[in-house]
Amino acid sequence: MFAYVPARGGSKRLPRKNIRPLAGRPLLLRVLDALAQVEGLSGIGVSSEDPEILHLAGSHPDAVTLQPRRAELADDLTPFVELARRDVPRFARCFNDSSVLFVLATAALVPPEFYREALIAHEKNPGGLIISVTSMQASPFRALVGDPQEELRPLFPERFPQPTWQMPPAYQDAGCFYAFRMDGLQGKEKFLDLKPVQAVVLPPEVGIDVDTPDDWQRLEKAFEDR
Repeated sequence: MFAYVPARGGSKRLPRKNIRPLAGRPLLLRVLDALAQVEGLSGIGVSSEDPEILHLAGSHPDAVTLQPRRAELADDLTPFVELARRDVPRFARCFNDSSVLFVLATAALVPPEFYREALIAHEKNPGGLIISVTSMQASPFRALVGDPQEELRPLFPERFPQPTWQMPPAYQDAGCFYAFRMDGLQGKEKFLDLKPVQAVVLPPEVGIDVDTPDDWQRLEKAFEDR
C-alpha cells in the first residue's frame, strides 16, 4: 500500500489551507511526518497543481512528487473518486502498487498508529473500504430539518419517538483518510460504494475535517491541548 496525499492550491473558505502553518509547520508537512513513520508503505506521493506546494512537498525526504496535477482535476468540483481514477494511477505505477491510503493534507493531528490500523484492516478486507470516522455525539435519528422560522420536521419520523438509549451508535466521516484497492473502484460512483465498509474510529480531537475558519480554531486548540 502507498499513501497518496492530494494537496491542491485552491481553497475558497480557508485559503491555502493545505500549507497553512500549525505551530510554525505547514499542515502538509505534519501529515508527511506522520506517514513517514508508518511501516509497510511502499511510498508517499503528493499530488498538486500548485508549484509552491510541490516544492514544499519535495523538500520532505520521504515524499515523492511527479508532474503537476492536471488543472481540470484540481477544482472545487472534482470528487475524490475522480482523483482515484484519473490521478492516483500515475503514483500507483511509480510505486508499483495498487492499494491506496488516500490521506487528506489537513489530517495534521492523525498519529501513525491510526494509519497502521488502516493498513492492517485493509489486509483483512482488501476488496472493501477502510474509512476514518468519529463518533457522533447526537444520534442522527433525532435530527430535525426544515426552516426554524417556518416549520421543522423529524428527518426520521419513525425513529424520532424512540428513547436515545435504543438508538444505535452512529459515526461520521472524519475526512482524514480512506484505504482501498484501485481495481475495486471500477463502476463505482463514490468510495462508499465499495463493500464492505469498515472503519478506523478516531478520537474527536484527532479527526478534525478542516474546511472553515471555525474548523481551524478547533484544530489549533486540539493541537495546543495535545
